[in-house]
Amino acid sequence: MREMKLTTWTLSTALALAVLAAPCTALAVAPDHMPRVLSRDLPLIDRVLMLDDVQRPILDALLADVEAEGGSQDALRGFRDNLSAILNESQRARMPEVWAVIYKERMESAGTVSGEAVDIGALALELMRGETSEALDKRIADYRKELDPLLGARASAEGTELLRIRFAIREVNDQMRSSIAAVLPEAVASKFSAVALAKGYPSVFAASNALASLDRVLAELPTEALRSLADEARTRYAGICTRGLAAVRARDDAQLGDEAARTASAGAIAEAEREYDQFESWLVRRMVEIGTEEALAATQAGKAVLDRLKLNDMGADHAWHNPNETVRKFDKNGNGEIDGDEATAALDAFTKTVGRHARRLL
Repeated sequence: MREMKLTTWTLSTALALAVLAAPCTALAVAPDHMPRVLSRDLPLIDRVLMLDDVQRPILDALLADVEAEGGSQDALRGFRDNLSAILNESQRARMPEVWAVIYKERMESAGTVSGEAVDIGALALELMRGETSEALDKRIADYRKELDPLLGARASAEGTELLRIRFAIREVNDQMRSSIAAVLPEAVASKFSAVALAKGYPSVFAASNALASLDRVLAELPTEALRSLADEARTRYAGICTRGLAAVRARDDAQLGDEAARTASAGAIAEAEREYDQFESWLVRRMVEIGTEEALAATQAGKAVLDRLKLNDMGADHAWHNPNETVRKFDKNGNGEIDGDEATAALDAFTKTVGRHARRLL
């Protein structure tokens, strides 16, 4: 229940007085298509505009009117104009930030499909640090125009239809990512694309622990051979991420497919996860081979790599959940079973290393 309920006369009078009192400064250009604004957004708007005790209840009533009219674009435009009337000049200048915050909340609070829960328009503006261009504003307006009906439909959809809408939002993000990047400065564009992918598909583009270790080693042992390894590893990891992205998208899409599609997508996910794990083990071993144990042992980062390799050799990077892999690793006499001393060795390795390797889960 609201603490203060304004009558129609009070609200109309307040707005009329505000219009007369407002300075003749034009409102910053607002998007042609506005986000769905609800009463729950009052704290977001208040946080950006720092409303006073008179403005806050008026805004509360305006939001209630928008909801009563079903949140149509006409109602939202009326809300925008009425809101402008009760703001001071400084607050009007921050209105583009209000719309950006609301869009960002809509995109990121309800996304469940990979690629859905990232507002790439807000991300581009964030990376530009307040600067913009006519071309960028146009691309972001086009992006909002595509999103608006989908976000509105997502709020009330259920079941299969909800999934289809989520996939449509994902497609808009994927398509507009390159379009927005094309109008960003070159130095910003590459970072924008990388961050947008990382936010949209966090499990796919999460940082590699082994690559991070190699960077630390290079800081203490900057040899040309290790730099070449870093270049090779990053190229290889990028390829793994590309295949991981395809596997995750296929898994999402399989929710609308048959049992065969779901089985195939599960297999693709398992293979992609295996690639990530194999990459980590490969890179740790290559660091030791190229950097040499003696040189690595003379650095703190290198010692950590040697410890990692020792654990891996004991079984830390072993797929303990896979019986066939376990037999392959510990069956020394080739009889297809783990028995005798082999069982003792397997149990010892399991006890000392299980849980010591961070596996990638997509």
